[in-house]
Amino acid sequence: MLLRRPIIGKAGTIAVFGRKMLPAHGRAEREEMLSLYRRQIIDVWNSRIRMYGSAASQVLVDLIVRNDLDEIEVVSELLRGKGHVPVCFDRESSQFIYVPKEGGAIAELNTAPRVHLEMIRFRSNTVEISGEVGIDGALEPPDSAQLILKHRKSGIAVPLSLDVTRTHTGTFGIRSRFRISLDVSELQEPSTWDTFVDASWDSLTFRENFGNLKASAIDSRPVLLGNPTSAVAFFTARGNFAIDVGPTAVHLDKVHNLQPMPVGRFIVGRSEIIELNQVHSDLSRAQAHSETNGKVTHVKVVRHKNNGVSLIVPRSIAKSGRYSITLHDSADNTIEISVPEELSRS
Repeated sequence: MLLRRPIIGKAGTIAVFGRKMLPAHGRAEREEMLSLYRRQIIDVWNSRIRMYGSAASQVLVDLIVRNDLDEIEVVSELLRGKGHVPVCFDRESSQFIYVPKEGGAIAELNTAPRVHLEMIRFRSNTVEISGEVGIDGALEPPDSAQLILKHRKSGIAVPLSLDVTRTHTGTFGIRSRFRISLDVSELQEPSTWDTFVDASWDSLTFRENFGNLKASAIDSRPVLLGNPTSAVAFFTARGNFAIDVGPTAVHLDKVHNLQPMPVGRFIVGRSEIIELNQVHSDLSRAQAHSETNGKVTHVKVVRHKNNGVSLIVPRSIAKSGRYSITLHDSADNTIEISVPEELSRS
Protein backbone atom coordinates (compact mmCIF):
# COMPACT_ATOMS: atom_id res chain seq x y z
CA MET A 1 0.00 0.00 0.00
CA LEU A 2 2.82 2.43 0.90
CA LEU A 3 4.54 1.83 -2.44
CA ARG A 4 1.36 1.62 -4.47
CA ARG A 5 0.20 5.23 -4.07
CA PRO A 6 3.44 7.09 -4.91
CA ILE A 7 4.10 4.84 -7.91
CA ILE A 8 0.74 4.26 -9.59
CA GLY A 9 -1.60 6.58 -7.69
CA LYS A 10 -3.02 9.80 -9.15
CA ALA A 11 -0.39 11.85 -7.33
CA GLY A 12 2.42 9.49 -8.30
CA THR A 13 4.15 8.75 -11.58
CA ILE A 14 1.32 9.99 -13.78
CA ALA A 15 1.33 13.38 -12.04
CA VAL A 16 5.06 13.85 -12.75
CA PHE A 17 5.51 12.18 -16.15
CA GLY A 18 1.96 12.66 -17.46
CA ARG A 19 0.46 15.54 -19.39
CA LYS A 20 2.16 18.28 -17.34
CA MET A 21 5.71 17.07 -17.97
CA LEU A 22 6.41 18.54 -21.42
CA PRO A 23 5.34 22.15 -20.78
CA ALA A 24 6.87 22.18 -17.29
CA HIS A 25 10.34 20.73 -17.93
CA GLY A 26 13.02 20.94 -20.61
CA ARG A 27 14.73 17.92 -22.14
CA ALA A 28 17.70 18.01 -19.78
CA GLU A 29 15.39 18.15 -16.75
CA ARG A 30 13.34 15.26 -18.11
CA GLU A 31 16.47 13.14 -18.55
CA GLU A 32 17.50 13.85 -14.95
CA MET A 33 13.97 13.14 -13.66
CA LEU A 34 13.90 9.80 -15.46
CA SER A 35 17.34 8.78 -14.20
CA LEU A 36 16.54 9.62 -10.56
CA TYR A 37 13.05 8.15 -10.54
CA ARG A 38 14.07 4.97 -12.36
CA ARG A 39 16.70 4.20 -9.72
CA GLN A 40 14.05 4.58 -7.01
CA ILE A 41 11.45 2.21 -8.46
CA ILE A 42 13.23 -0.33 -10.65
CA ASP A 43 13.76 -2.79 -7.79
CA VAL A 44 10.25 -2.48 -6.31
CA TRP A 45 8.12 -2.37 -9.46
CA ASN A 46 6.31 -5.70 -9.67
CA SER A 47 3.03 -7.24 -10.81
CA ARG A 48 1.40 -6.89 -7.37
CA ILE A 49 1.82 -3.10 -7.45
CA ARG A 50 1.24 -2.81 -11.20
CA MET A 51 -2.17 -4.50 -11.08
CA TYR A 52 -3.68 -1.52 -9.22
CA GLY A 53 -2.67 1.16 -11.71
CA SER A 54 -4.63 2.73 -14.54
CA ALA A 55 -3.61 1.82 -18.08
CA ALA A 56 -1.82 5.18 -18.44
CA SER A 57 0.18 4.76 -15.21
CA GLN A 58 1.06 1.15 -16.11
CA VAL A 59 2.38 2.26 -19.51
CA LEU A 60 4.37 5.16 -18.05
CA VAL A 61 6.06 3.14 -15.31
CA ASP A 62 6.88 0.30 -17.72
CA LEU A 63 8.52 2.86 -20.03
CA ILE A 64 10.43 4.37 -17.10
CA VAL A 65 11.76 0.92 -16.21
CA ARG A 66 12.75 0.52 -19.88
CA ASN A 67 14.53 3.91 -19.70
CA ASP A 68 12.65 5.04 -22.84
CA LEU A 69 12.38 8.82 -22.50
CA ASP A 70 11.37 9.34 -26.13
CA GLU A 71 8.28 7.17 -25.73
CA ILE A 72 7.49 8.71 -22.33
CA GLU A 73 7.37 12.09 -24.08
CA VAL A 74 5.01 10.62 -26.70
CA VAL A 75 2.69 9.32 -23.97
CA SER A 76 2.86 12.63 -22.10
CA GLU A 77 1.79 14.50 -25.24
CA LEU A 78 -1.04 12.00 -25.87
CA LEU A 79 -2.33 12.44 -22.32
CA ARG A 80 -2.15 16.23 -22.67
CA GLY A 81 -4.06 16.24 -25.95
CA LYS A 82 -6.49 13.33 -25.62
CA GLY A 83 -6.48 12.31 -21.97
CA HIS A 84 -5.94 8.63 -22.82
CA VAL A 85 -3.24 6.35 -24.16
CA PRO A 86 -4.20 4.63 -27.43
CA VAL A 87 -4.63 0.89 -27.04
CA CYS A 88 -5.33 -1.76 -29.66
CA PHE A 89 -6.79 -5.23 -29.32
CA ASP A 90 -4.38 -8.10 -29.86
CA ARG A 91 -6.47 -11.06 -31.04
CA GLU A 92 -3.68 -13.57 -30.51
CA SER A 93 -3.44 -12.86 -26.78
CA SER A 94 -7.06 -11.61 -26.49
CA GLN A 95 -6.14 -8.43 -24.63
CA PHE A 96 -5.62 -4.71 -25.15
CA ILE A 97 -2.02 -3.56 -25.55
CA TYR A 98 -0.03 -0.36 -26.00
CA VAL A 99 2.47 -0.48 -28.87
CA PRO A 100 5.45 1.92 -28.54
CA LYS A 101 7.57 2.96 -31.50
CA GLU A 102 10.51 1.00 -30.13
CA GLY A 103 10.52 -2.17 -28.05
CA GLY A 104 7.87 -4.74 -27.38
CA ALA A 105 4.18 -4.15 -26.75
CA ILE A 106 3.03 -3.31 -23.22
CA ALA A 107 0.36 -5.79 -22.21
CA GLU A 108 -1.79 -6.76 -19.19
CA LEU A 109 -3.34 -3.30 -19.03
CA ASN A 110 -6.24 -2.34 -16.79
CA THR A 111 -8.82 -1.52 -19.43
CA ALA A 112 -12.59 -1.54 -19.04
CA PRO A 113 -15.44 -0.24 -21.20
CA ARG A 114 -17.09 3.09 -20.58
CA VAL A 115 -20.87 2.52 -20.81
CA HIS A 116 -22.86 5.76 -21.07
CA LEU A 117 -26.64 6.15 -20.91
CA GLU A 118 -27.60 8.85 -23.41
CA MET A 119 -31.42 8.75 -23.36
CA ILE A 120 -34.21 6.91 -21.58
CA ARG A 121 -37.91 7.15 -22.40
CA PHE A 122 -40.91 5.41 -20.84
CA ARG A 123 -44.07 4.37 -22.70
CA SER A 124 -46.56 2.27 -20.72
CA ASN A 125 -44.68 -1.03 -20.10
CA THR A 126 -41.83 -0.19 -22.47
CA VAL A 127 -38.46 1.38 -21.65
CA GLU A 128 -36.59 2.85 -24.63
CA ILE A 129 -32.87 3.20 -24.05
CA SER A 130 -29.99 4.56 -26.10
CA GLY A 131 -26.35 4.75 -25.11
CA GLU A 132 -22.79 4.08 -26.14
CA VAL A 133 -20.01 1.69 -25.17
CA GLY A 134 -16.28 1.63 -25.81
CA ILE A 135 -12.89 1.60 -24.12
CA ASP A 136 -11.16 4.96 -23.69
CA GLY A 137 -8.34 5.15 -26.19
CA ALA A 138 -9.34 1.93 -27.97
CA LEU A 139 -8.92 1.80 -31.73
CA GLU A 140 -11.57 -0.93 -32.15
CA PRO A 141 -15.25 -0.94 -31.16
CA PRO A 142 -16.65 -4.06 -29.47
CA ASP A 143 -17.45 -7.04 -31.69
CA SER A 144 -20.71 -7.56 -29.81
CA ALA A 145 -22.60 -6.34 -26.75
CA GLN A 146 -25.63 -7.29 -24.67
CA LEU A 147 -27.88 -5.54 -22.19
CA ILE A 148 -28.19 -7.93 -19.23
CA LEU A 149 -31.10 -7.82 -16.80
CA LYS A 150 -30.21 -9.87 -13.72
CA HIS A 151 -32.64 -10.71 -10.94
CA ARG A 152 -31.10 -9.60 -7.67
CA LYS A 153 -32.37 -12.58 -5.62
CA SER A 154 -32.60 -15.56 -7.96
CA GLY A 155 -29.69 -14.66 -10.24
CA ILE A 156 -31.79 -15.26 -13.37
CA ALA A 157 -30.29 -13.30 -16.28
CA VAL A 158 -32.12 -12.07 -19.38
CA PRO A 159 -29.67 -11.12 -22.18
CA LEU A 160 -30.76 -8.69 -24.91
CA SER A 161 -28.49 -8.27 -27.94
CA LEU A 162 -27.36 -4.75 -28.82
CA ASP A 163 -26.58 -3.56 -32.33
CA VAL A 164 -23.06 -2.11 -32.07
CA THR A 165 -22.45 -1.52 -35.77
CA ARG A 166 -23.04 2.24 -35.47
CA THR A 167 -19.79 3.86 -34.29
CA HIS A 168 -18.32 7.30 -33.83
CA THR A 169 -14.77 8.48 -33.26
CA GLY A 170 -13.34 11.22 -31.04
CA THR A 171 -10.40 11.97 -28.77
CA PHE A 172 -11.67 9.10 -26.61
CA GLY A 173 -11.16 6.55 -29.41
CA ILE A 174 -13.98 4.60 -31.05
CA ARG A 175 -17.34 3.91 -29.40
CA SER A 176 -20.44 2.03 -30.51
CA ARG A 177 -23.88 3.56 -30.20
CA PHE A 178 -26.86 1.36 -29.41
CA ARG A 179 -30.62 1.64 -29.01
CA ILE A 180 -33.04 -0.89 -27.56
CA SER A 181 -36.65 -1.19 -26.36
CA LEU A 182 -37.29 -3.23 -23.23
CA ASP A 183 -40.75 -4.70 -22.58
CA VAL A 184 -41.01 -4.83 -18.78
CA SER A 185 -43.98 -7.24 -18.95
CA GLU A 186 -41.54 -9.94 -20.11
CA LEU A 187 -39.84 -9.86 -16.70
CA GLN A 188 -41.96 -12.44 -14.89
CA GLU A 189 -40.02 -12.72 -11.63
CA PRO A 190 -41.08 -10.07 -9.07
CA SER A 191 -38.54 -7.88 -7.21
CA THR A 192 -35.49 -5.99 -8.47
CA TRP A 193 -33.74 -6.55 -11.80
CA ASP A 194 -30.35 -4.85 -12.10
CA THR A 195 -28.96 -3.90 -15.50
CA PHE A 196 -25.49 -4.43 -16.93
CA VAL A 197 -23.81 -4.21 -20.32
CA ASP A 198 -21.57 -7.01 -21.54
CA ALA A 199 -19.13 -5.87 -24.23
CA SER A 200 -16.94 -8.39 -26.07
CA TRP A 201 -13.83 -8.19 -28.17
CA ASP A 202 -13.33 -11.70 -29.56
CA SER A 203 -13.18 -13.96 -26.45
CA LEU A 204 -12.55 -11.06 -24.03
CA THR A 205 -15.77 -9.94 -22.32
CA PHE A 206 -16.28 -7.12 -19.83
CA ARG A 207 -19.39 -6.60 -17.69
CA GLU A 208 -20.16 -3.06 -16.52
CA ASN A 209 -22.98 -1.58 -14.45
CA PHE A 210 -25.40 0.41 -16.56
CA GLY A 211 -26.72 3.87 -15.69
CA ASN A 212 -24.17 5.31 -13.30
CA LEU A 213 -22.66 7.20 -16.26
CA LYS A 214 -25.52 9.10 -17.86
CA ALA A 215 -26.43 12.35 -19.59
CA SER A 216 -26.97 15.23 -17.17
CA ALA A 217 -30.47 15.85 -18.57
CA ILE A 218 -31.76 12.42 -17.50
CA ASP A 219 -34.24 12.62 -14.63
CA SER A 220 -33.12 10.08 -12.02
CA ARG A 221 -36.40 9.98 -10.11
CA PRO A 222 -38.38 6.70 -10.16
CA VAL A 223 -40.94 6.18 -12.92
CA LEU A 224 -44.08 4.06 -12.52
CA LEU A 225 -44.74 1.68 -15.41
CA GLY A 226 -47.98 0.09 -16.59
CA ASN A 227 -51.66 0.77 -16.06
CA PRO A 228 -52.28 -0.35 -13.41
CA THR A 229 -48.73 0.03 -12.12
CA SER A 230 -46.76 -3.19 -12.62
CA ALA A 231 -43.18 -2.01 -12.07
CA VAL A 232 -40.99 0.90 -11.05
CA ALA A 233 -37.95 1.98 -13.07
CA PHE A 234 -35.39 3.67 -10.84
CA PHE A 235 -31.72 4.42 -10.28
CA THR A 236 -30.08 2.79 -7.26
CA ALA A 237 -28.11 4.68 -4.61
CA ARG A 238 -24.98 4.05 -6.70
CA GLY A 239 -26.71 5.40 -9.80
CA ASN A 240 -27.26 2.12 -11.64
CA PHE A 241 -30.50 1.59 -13.57
CA ALA A 242 -32.86 -1.06 -12.18
CA ILE A 243 -36.47 -2.23 -12.48
CA ASP A 244 -38.58 -3.34 -9.52
CA VAL A 245 -41.28 -5.68 -10.88
CA GLY A 246 -44.35 -5.76 -8.70
CA PRO A 247 -43.28 -3.33 -7.38
CA THR A 248 -42.06 -5.06 -4.22
CA ALA A 249 -40.51 -2.10 -2.41
CA VAL A 250 -41.53 1.43 -1.47
CA HIS A 251 -39.20 3.79 -3.27
CA LEU A 252 -39.37 6.59 -0.74
CA ASP A 253 -36.42 8.62 0.45
CA LYS A 254 -35.14 12.16 0.02
CA VAL A 255 -33.95 11.35 -3.52
CA HIS A 256 -36.57 8.86 -4.69
CA ASN A 257 -40.08 10.08 -3.88
CA LEU A 258 -43.20 8.72 -5.56
CA GLN A 259 -45.66 10.92 -3.66
CA PRO A 260 -47.34 13.33 -6.13
CA MET A 261 -45.84 16.77 -5.62
CA PRO A 262 -47.05 20.22 -6.78
CA VAL A 263 -44.16 21.98 -8.52
CA GLY A 264 -45.83 24.82 -10.42
CA ARG A 265 -48.89 27.07 -10.37
CA PHE A 266 -49.92 29.65 -12.95
CA ILE A 267 -53.00 31.24 -14.55
CA VAL A 268 -53.98 30.80 -18.20
CA GLY A 269 -57.17 32.57 -19.28
CA ARG A 270 -59.94 31.71 -16.82
CA SER A 271 -58.20 28.60 -15.46
CA GLU A 272 -55.44 27.90 -12.99
CA ILE A 273 -52.83 25.28 -13.96
CA ILE A 274 -51.24 23.09 -11.28
CA GLU A 275 -48.13 21.15 -12.31
CA LEU A 276 -47.56 17.83 -10.51
CA ASN A 277 -44.56 15.52 -10.60
CA GLN A 278 -44.34 11.85 -9.57
CA VAL A 279 -47.93 10.95 -10.42
CA HIS A 280 -48.86 7.26 -10.71
CA SER A 281 -49.35 5.95 -14.24
CA ASP A 282 -52.87 4.64 -13.50
CA LEU A 283 -54.30 8.07 -12.63
CA SER A 284 -57.79 8.17 -14.16
CA ARG A 285 -59.38 11.44 -13.00
CA ALA A 286 -59.04 14.36 -10.58
CA GLN A 287 -61.32 16.66 -8.58
CA ALA A 288 -60.80 20.03 -6.90
CA HIS A 289 -62.36 20.78 -3.50
CA SER A 290 -62.74 24.35 -2.25
CA GLU A 291 -61.88 24.66 1.44
CA THR A 292 -63.85 27.93 1.57
CA ASN A 293 -67.30 26.98 0.25
CA GLY A 294 -67.02 23.18 -0.07
CA LYS A 295 -67.59 23.20 -3.82
CA VAL A 296 -66.28 20.14 -5.70
CA THR A 297 -65.64 20.17 -9.46
CA HIS A 298 -64.00 18.02 -12.13
CA VAL A 299 -60.40 18.88 -13.07
CA LYS A 300 -59.00 18.16 -16.52
CA VAL A 301 -55.78 16.10 -16.51
CA VAL A 302 -53.06 16.59 -19.16
CA ARG A 303 -50.24 14.04 -19.07
CA HIS A 304 -46.60 14.82 -19.82
CA LYS A 305 -43.57 12.57 -20.20
CA ASN A 306 -42.51 10.32 -17.33
CA ASN A 307 -44.73 11.05 -14.28
CA GLY A 308 -45.66 14.71 -14.84
CA VAL A 309 -49.21 16.02 -15.28
CA SER A 310 -50.95 19.37 -15.55
CA LEU A 311 -54.26 19.87 -13.73
CA ILE A 312 -56.56 22.52 -15.23
CA VAL A 313 -58.56 23.93 -12.32
CA PRO A 314 -61.64 26.08 -13.14
CA ARG A 315 -61.32 29.69 -12.05
CA SER A 316 -64.50 29.34 -9.99
CA ILE A 317 -62.60 27.07 -7.59
CA ALA A 318 -59.23 28.81 -7.75
CA LYS A 319 -60.57 32.30 -6.96
CA SER A 320 -62.43 31.08 -3.86
CA GLY A 321 -59.21 30.66 -1.88
CA ARG A 322 -57.47 27.52 -0.62
CA TYR A 323 -58.40 24.23 -2.26
CA SER A 324 -57.18 20.65 -2.45
CA ILE A 325 -56.93 18.15 -5.30
CA THR A 326 -58.11 14.53 -5.10
CA LEU A 327 -56.52 12.09 -7.54
CA HIS A 328 -58.36 8.87 -8.45
CA ASP A 329 -56.72 5.78 -9.93
CA SER A 330 -58.38 3.12 -12.09
CA ALA A 331 -59.45 1.19 -8.97
CA ASP A 332 -60.88 4.43 -7.50
CA ASN A 333 -58.21 4.64 -4.81
CA THR A 334 -57.58 8.28 -3.91
CA ILE A 335 -54.71 10.55 -2.95
CA GLU A 336 -55.37 14.06 -1.69
CA ILE A 337 -52.93 16.80 -2.64
CA SER A 338 -52.85 20.16 -0.90
CA VAL A 339 -51.82 23.11 -3.03
CA PRO A 340 -49.54 25.20 -0.80
CA GLU A 341 -49.98 28.97 -0.74
CA GLU A 342 -46.20 29.42 -1.07
CA LEU A 343 -46.42 27.86 -4.54
CA SER A 344 -46.81 31.31 -6.02
CA ARG A 345 -49.01 32.06 -9.00
CA SER A 346 -47.34 33.43 -12.12
